[in-house]
Amino acid sequence: MRSGCGLATVFIPKCGYEIMQTATPEAMVIADENNYKITDINFAIQPKAIGIGMGIGQENETKEAFYHFLKTT
Repeated sequence: MRSGCGLATVFIPKCGYEIMQTATPEAMVIADENNYKITDINFAIQPKAIGIGMGIGQENETKEAFYHFLKTT
């Protein structure tokens, strides 16, 4: 958001929704259906830039979802 990318949207596990909305209310939030890990990176918007940050985790389901996301995006 500090880089001036415009509208920032984050994709997070469901458990982080309220925290993210409280800490960074200007960001749009899309939550995974799983509560504690990312299992399916899927959203209807077409972003102009994608940032992958710290905290994505090392769960097998998250690795598979991220691999699929990279192959299809």
